[in-house]
Formats: sequence, structure tokens, C-alpha cells
Amino acid sequence: MDIHSETRSKIASALIKARKNMEGAKKKGKGNWGAYATAEDLIEACNEPLLDQDIILTQGTMPLEGKNWVVTQVTHASGEFMRSFTEIVVEKNMSPQKALAGQTYARRGGIESLLAIPRIDDDGENKINTPPMPDSEEPKKTENTIYLSEEDRQNFITWATKEKGLNGKQAKELLGELGIESSHKIKLYELEDVKQFITNEIKRKGMQELEEMEDN
Repeated sequence: MDIHSETRSKIASALIKARKNMEGAKKKGKGNWGAYATAEDLIEACNEPLLDQDIILTQGTMPLEGKNWVVTQVTHASGEFMRSFTEIVVEKNMSPQKALAGQTYARRGGIESLLAIPRIDDDGENKINTPPMPDSEEPKKTENTIYLSEEDRQNFITWATKEKGLNGKQAKELLGELGIESSHKIKLYELEDVKQFITNEIKRKGMQELEEMEDN
């Protein structure tokens, strides 16, 4: 499945106009790393600006290569579109509630990566209830904090450099945004969240480059 239409000039221009009118999503959700914007917060922040520019946001699910994905798509009235694929991460013998939370987490990641919506602090008002996200669950408490093994750390470095195309400085800066000083300090239970954050940030920065190209 293509990630964008053959032409993108109309949707790119419309997206930039819409993006300039997105004030940001309030971070009403609470997780291990602090507050975050829920899927509902993100949709609320972007839906009206998109519709004002004749763009509709949709999110469906589909199986692909043995995995399940949320397909986040913005479609312009001209028919031009852009898509983002976010894997729905599930565990064996997962309860229906946790499976739904995994899908919701993928929806949130899809919108963040495709539209690069800014996140702002919540003012404490108009809070809404949302399904628990995987990163909002309390990690199991153990007597000693378990960090990545040397093998896991080398696999992470290979993933970041070979698959994601990051150099050492870039990877360290992204880890620093999470308050992690180096790959030696990644906790085992945080690994998947760290990788998801890095993936989303790479896609977000790519969207920013598109905006800068259009402005120039």
C-alpha cells in the first residue's frame, strides 16, 4: 500500500495551512514519563483545522505481513492523500481491554507522526476519561532496576543506526529528551516505548522539513 498519492502539491499546501492553525494538543493523559496527549486530544486539536482546508482524517486497521496496523490517512478533496502506518503491538494471551489499549496507542502514535501536532501542558480543566495506554501502566516493581543486557543494547544501537539511520549524536539527543543519558541507562521495560518515541520523532522531523521546503 502506497504511503502517499502520486501527486502531493495540493495536499502539501493545504496541510501547511492547516498545520499553522493547530494550536496544540493538551497533555491530559498520565504515563510513566509524565503527561501526554491522548488520541482524543490529538483529534480535537487537528480535526477542525484540517476540515477547514478540505482535508479529512481517517484511521482504519489492516493486516499486513503477519502484523496488524493502524493506517492513519489524511485525504484532500482533490483525492491526494498521505498515510502513516503504526503497528498495533499486542502480547500473547492479552485481555480484550489491553488489546484495545494497544490499538488506541497506535492511533495516537499515527496522528503524532503524520501531523507533528505540538503538545501543550493541560490547564487542569475539562479532563476526559481515556482507555489506559501501554505506557500508562505502572511497571512491575522489582528490588533492582533491570537495564538492557549488553546484547540487547547492541541490538538497540544496530536498530537505531542501521534501520533508523541515526548517528550516535542524534540517538543520544533523542534519548536525552526522555531523560536517558545513554543506551546503558535504558530500562528493560522501557525499551519498546523508547523505540516508539524515536520512530515518531523521526517521522515528525520529516514533516517539519516538508513545511520548511514549502515555505521556501
